Amino acid sequence: MKMNDLFNWHGKLGDYIICNYRGQKYIRRKPRIRHPPTSMQKAQQERMTSVGIFYKALKDAGLSPYWTEASKGKLPHGYNLVVKENMPAFQANGEICDFTKLQPTPLLLPLPDNMQLAQEDDGSWLLQWTNTSCLPGAAEDDLLRVFLMRDAESFNLVPVNTGNACRGDGEARFSIGEALQNYPHLYALFCSSTGWKCTNSRYFII
Repeated sequence: MKMNDLFNWHGKLGDYIICNYRGQKYIRRKPRIRHPPTSMQKAQQERMTSVGIFYKALKDAGLSPYWTEASKGKLPHGYNLVVKENMPAFQANGEICDFTKLQPTPLLLPLPDNMQLAQEDDGSWLLQWTNTSCLPGAAEDDLLRVFLMRDAESFNLVPVNTGNACRGDGEARFSIGEALQNYPHLYALFCSSTGWKCTNSRYFII
């Protein structure tokens, strides 16, 4: 097309529209047709939104630095690893569908063997485990941390006071107050006392 013809042209030209507006000629792209998201895309969006909220809950609980440490050399950010490890725990509507698949912490240190949780006669809880000396990276001063979650729609992790119990203790006794009686999902883990390393979380329903 000659240059003079282009200045006199108006209408569609490939992916562009040539038009006149107030004596000026403009060229713009044709608007793209946006198809509504499929049911699978909507489900994925719901899951992603929920994992994002869960990641904020991890940050509020002080657990996000462990994910940052675990992602080094693997993924750009700890959030990406949280998504990878926790997406299977969420269903299409964004709620948690399987608390056993939820991972509040990454695997950087080994859990003790034979972790067992039982309620005592006085209503308190006793968590016991077996210390195996050959576990790589494990230290007796690894700190026990316990968190509670309420239900499939609430992603906050509420810490439980375990009295500074350590891996070397072999057990920990703690109480769960009346306000937390409707928080049946318990996660127990150990964190290094010298850096951002932790075990994955052992899940109990109480």
